Amino acid sequence: MFNLLFILFYIFSPLAHPIHVSMTNIEYNSKEKKYDIIFKVFTDDFDNNIKALYKTSLNTEKTDENKEYEIIVSKYFNQFFKVKFDNKIYKLTYISKKSNFESTWLNFTIKPLKINQKKIEITNNIMNQYYKDQTNLVIFTQNKFQKAFSMNIKDTLINYTITK
Repeated sequence: MFNLLFILFYIFSPLAHPIHVSMTNIEYNSKEKKYDIIFKVFTDDFDNNIKALYKTSLNTEKTDENKEYEIIVSKYFNQFFKVKFDNKIYKLTYISKKSNFESTWLNFTIKPLKINQKKIEITNNIMNQYYKDQTNLVIFTQNKFQKAFSMNIKDTLINYTITK
């Protein structure tokens, strides 16, 4: 009986998910002079994190999806994901989301911006509030420059100078 209870606890606990990872793609759109930012998160992990922080459920892609989804998601990402270009912090503007059972893609933008930012600082604390083993992967692209970063709860800050 103990083994059965342990297995059920493990399956239904928030730690049952074997991997906690997000993917962020930041890409400069030179036509529109803006940055497109796409976050990919596991839907269940993201909802668990939001429940723990804000005491509400997003219910992503369910018939009773939270009517304040956009407000909650915007608040969350602007609180836990910061982008500075040339020592100025920019606010993320929510655009849209796409979800399936496992993943949610959240689209944001930062605009308008001058064409050649040289110094970038990214603070990424996404999902670190609930999952201490969270890994956050970030790919930054500006014109022909591209750099990838791996971040976690102990390593949340990127400072980089673009040399190209």
